[in-house]
Amino acid sequence: MSEKMDAFVEAFFHMTSTKDISGLEDWLAEEVTMHTPRFFKPITNRTHMKAALGAFVSLVEGLTYADQRHWVSGNDVVFEFRGKVGKIEMHGIDIFTLNEAGKITELSVTIRPESALQAIGETEDKMVMQMLAKKQAAG
Repeated sequence: MSEKMDAFVEAFFHMTSTKDISGLEDWLAEEVTMHTPRFFKPITNRTHMKAALGAFVSLVEGLTYADQRHWVSGNDVVFEFRGKVGKIEMHGIDIFTLNEAGKITELSVTIRPESALQAIGETEDKMVMQMLAKKQAAG
């Protein structure tokens, strides 16, 4: 594995295990694409991608990246994860592509079962509505 991939894998495991993805900004390329089963179109905005990952990491209970199971091939790394949303056990993979500078250019997410994906969507939607209500109340 290259030094840039080693550094990314180490940083990613640290961010997800501490549920602190504030350092993610340093890993994102200027142009990013995130394919998520929640949305038909990919996310192509850095801020939206960081928010989506932050929400995922914070709302999935017991999120673990499967005892740090991962596979690296060239500029791609696949992470296996597990966790719970409410009472629903979930399992999935994240496939990251890094550019030559070691920055994330693409992320593809797969989650199973479908009921876990639906629960994540409902929880994320509630979080967004609460944030909007707080902004309106403050503004």
